[in-house]
Amino acid sequence: MAHPPRTAAHRIRRAVLLALASSVCASCGHSASEPDGDPRAIEADEFLFLAHEGVSDDDVSRILEALRGNAARIRSHLRVAEMPRVRVSVWSPSHRDDWTQAMQAALGQVYSGATGYTPRKDEMRLLLNPASPSESVHEYAHLVSFQVNPTIGNNPRWLWEAVAVYEAGSAPDLRTWTDADLAFPGLHALNQYDSSLPYRWGYHVAMGVIARWGDDGYLALIRSNGDLQGSLGITEAAFGAYVEGFVRGLAGRA
Repeated sequence: MAHPPRTAAHRIRRAVLLALASSVCASCGHSASEPDGDPRAIEADEFLFLAHEGVSDDDVSRILEALRGNAARIRSHLRVAEMPRVRVSVWSPSHRDDWTQAMQAALGQVYSGATGYTPRKDEMRLLLNPASPSESVHEYAHLVSFQVNPTIGNNPRWLWEAVAVYEAGSAPDLRTWTDADLAFPGLHALNQYDSSLPYRWGYHVAMGVIARWGDDGYLALIRSNGDLQGSLGITEAAFGAYVEGFVRGLAGRA
């Protein structure tokens, strides 16, 4: 999605900063998942930010601006009328150990290199970095997809990430792909946790579904947890061949 015009962006940022300045900070309580103590709470519309030590109001405002600029579009596309208040917990990279401990407490393991995840259906957690605003939109898309199907989380992973990558608008540049890159690796490869392939292919997997089966087919696929035959009437092998041909066509190398 295109960024708003400069003047509009400035108005949004000014409104965000005013909201932050007028917000009342509340204690969230110490727990095993928040080892660095009480974060400060910042309420902003449908979002509740928990800014841990080292995260500034300006950091929060940039993330909030990205969420406000994309939330309604994502809800509309996934046909979700209402969302619960979303908790956005943000850690500073200077407190990476606290981030790691919180992830271990929430998920039972640590995913090395992860800078965002959704421990609950109404919460995202971010490790602050320059891409945090766009990453927050990705995580928000995950939370909206939970409203479409509460069991969709990594079930299957290829579709879970395809929806988030597509809804966040994170399209890869196909001009940089080699002919070998254009060979579809299969859904099994896109289901792996220690691979970039779900993110590399996800945008065009979702785009290809919408191009052929429309939004109705896309939503049916999400609701069925990726049941290709039941929702789209296509086998996994045929779907893989279709996606590869679709992407090769976009790249001009059919």
